[in-house]
Amino acid sequence: HVNNMGVEGGTGGSYFSELSISEIDAIAGRLRACWNLDPGAMGIENMIIEVRVYLNRDGTVRDAKVLDTSRYNSDKFYRSVADSARRAVYVCAPYSIFSNRYADKYDMWKTMKLRFNPFDATIK
Repeated sequence: HVNNMGVEGGTGGSYFSELSISEIDAIAGRLRACWNLDPGAMGIENMIIEVRVYLNRDGTVRDAKVLDTSRYNSDKFYRSVADSARRAVYVCAPYSIFSNRYADKYDMWKTMKLRFNPFDATIK
């Protein structure tokens, strides 16, 4: 299936539709390369890790939060995989495609919501 990444922007959480499929694939591919996933982690077949990323104007990461805090706090396997996904967000920064091409649309891309699927190692 097509590996696209949900990039939310604006106050209404609308998708940042300016990005082409190839740009989205490039970001997802980069994140996969930065993601040091432990494929032996227990229960990865039922995990989707959603991370909300807050970007600065230059495409660097200001913050990245794992959204499912209750599972994060109660499931050590989930926490381990979630931490690796969150680290990948920082390792891959800056996301200069935004600051280079869409500098005037910062409100559209200042937050990204990424969905990491450790079972098939996809990022949407």
